[in-house]
Amino acid sequence: MNRQEIYRQIQKEYENERSKNALIDEQNKQELYKRLPEIKETDEQIKQLGLSLIKLAVRHAPKAEIDEVNRRIRQLSQKKAITAKKHGIALPEPVYTCPKCRDTGYIGSKKCSCMEKKLIEKYYAASNLSHMLKYENFSKFNLKCYSDEPYPGEELSPRKNIKAILEDVYSLINSEDKYFNLYFYGSSGLGKTFMCSCIAKYMLDKGSSVIYMTAYSLTSLLEKKRFRPDEAQDTAESADMLFSCDLLIIDDLGTESITSITAAEIFNIINSRLINRKSTVISSNMSTAEIGTIYSDRVRSRILGNYKICYFYGSDIRRT
Repeated sequence: MNRQEIYRQIQKEYENERSKNALIDEQNKQELYKRLPEIKETDEQIKQLGLSLIKLAVRHAPKAEIDEVNRRIRQLSQKKAITAKKHGIALPEPVYTCPKCRDTGYIGSKKCSCMEKKLIEKYYAASNLSHMLKYENFSKFNLKCYSDEPYPGEELSPRKNIKAILEDVYSLINSEDKYFNLYFYGSSGLGKTFMCSCIAKYMLDKGSSVIYMTAYSLTSLLEKKRFRPDEAQDTAESADMLFSCDLLIIDDLGTESITSITAAEIFNIINSRLINRKSTVISSNMSTAEIGTIYSDRVRSRILGNYKICYFYGSDIRRT
């Protein structure tokens, strides 16, 4: 599902909410008319004056005529309020699911908080992460899983190293322009995928669109779009989101079946996202030197020149 489709779905939800609330408004109004028929008569007069205003506007009537009609509408509205107060009845207020934006999703040109909430929920669903982010997020990150003992060939202990990576990640994901690129590499079982999930949840909660895919799933999707384009529209939309989403996470790069077509597609995604300043996080068991031998020097140069490289090392934390 691409960004446009997400917005279309949300606008449809707002339309449904407005329709539902309009029915409630109508029921409340009819109930009022039963109790106070004179208010129904006043509302009819206000309605007719409203139609007159439209006609005056169409024929570009003098301002004085328009002002006079508006004065009469205000007068009738005051009469309506006085009638209701006289009988001890409160005039029903319009019903809104979100009174702040009146079920439009916007306050002026700014997204309402209810729109932001809907977007986050949709992005969660589209990210392929909703099932795991309850358990894999920064609040669950435990530095004590990493050894504080010296590690052969490295200046920092695994714990100090992962703490430094965390600090770098926090700094980048909180950058003012929300644009960053990260390359995590190291052996299996060192928390690379967990870190990717943490970043995904953090960005989703900030209202960013996030797509999370293993390299295998990503290349399978691209091959399906390339060789079986008529199978489903969702395939094309999902493939488009690889280029347009705010954050793309590619997990386990190098585990997919690598062909010349696969390598070209990977380069195309990485390069296009760099050109369009779309954030990307890649995790892999491969060092940056190995990338060039498996994919191409073009892929390696893009990562080396534009990504923050983070090396994960230590013992398998899944055994701790």
